[in-house]
Amino acid sequence: ETYIDKEPYQAFEDIQIDYKYEIINSDHYDIGVFDVGHRGIVELRNVDDETGTFGVEMTFKTLKDGEVSKGGGLYYILSGETKEYIIDYDIDSGEDVEWSYKVIPGKKTITKPVTKYRDVEKTRMVTKYKQEYKCD
Repeated sequence: ETYIDKEPYQAFEDIQIDYKYEIINSDHYDIGVFDVGHRGIVELRNVDDETGTFGVEMTFKTLKDGEVSKGGGLYYILSGETKEYIIDYDIDSGEDVEWSYKVIPGKKTITKPVTKYRDVEKTRMVTKYKQEYKCD
């Protein structure tokens, strides 16, 4: 008789992953005397084995303006290279500022081995028994 069996096989799939990075330094502080502002600084190192694109978005939050996000641009950063992102934001003198940032790493495609399964038709020997009765 024939039947269907699942048989494993090796295949390859392309998947998207983020470039790897580390933050060397991040800081923020008020700048200026008459034209007051707040400066955010993020220093990022590409620790991936490939050159990749990286961006930094900083968010400044004040009572007057609420939350405002500003991007620091996308840059190609060589493997092992460091890039400093600096973003200034105008504030009123004496105004409190909450600051945060997020890194936006680029993506790269890698090929990864995966196990998949396919249906395979197989045959097997089946022995059937028949019961017989003897009449006297």
